[in-house]
Amino acid sequence: PWSSIDILHQIGQGSFGKVMHANLKTETAVVPVAVKFLQTAPVHGEISSHFRNTQALIEEFQHEVFMMSRLAHKNIVSLLGITVN
Repeated sequence: PWSSIDILHQIGQGSFGKVMHANLKTETAVVPVAVKFLQTAPVHGEISSHFRNTQALIEEFQHEVFMMSRLAHKNIVSLLGITVN
């Protein structure tokens, strides 16, 4: 659940929005994770006109989530889950 995530600080900015460093609290450990937030409004003109359409942005984000769920590499963060609020 979202209450198990403690956001610490911003570590990056992607085409979809902010990427934050966080800790995920489990029953047995605290695991460092990256949390990506989907931002649907343009920020200072950085998001291309293609993404000004919120539905297109959501579909592209869903595609990225799908691709990340299938990747396995030592230099790529594994996808643990997704939540939609």
